[in-house]
Amino acid sequence: MNSLPNHPNYHLGPVDGSVCDSLGINAGLTPGPSPGERAGIRAHPNPSTGAFTLSYPAQPMVGELEVRDLSGRIVLHERLPPWSQVHRVQLVGASIGLYNCRIGWGIHSASTRIMIAGPR
Repeated sequence: MNSLPNHPNYHLGPVDGSVCDSLGINAGLTPGPSPGERAGIRAHPNPSTGAFTLSYPAQPMVGELEVRDLSGRIVLHERLPPWSQVHRVQLVGASIGLYNCRIGWGIHSASTRIMIAGPR
């Protein structure tokens, strides 16, 4: 057969300190210019009516999503599969207001905010 034996996984990223690490930088989640995009996490559309999409960098482990209201009460808790980059969120019956979306992978976590507005 004239084909590749395996499909390469391009989301693996560098292994710091290995012979293949030509960049010499840390591969963890690094702070960015704004709180909402610290680790490449974005919520769109923002503001939303309760249905929105979170996009984030691929990670090799299972992640967790927590959405909290301003009083700190958890309104949604879901698991994120490894290597995923997009997650559709549906806040059923959410009140109008500001919500904090925190995604965590092991010891790393990042967050962004979403505004829930009334129906259009």
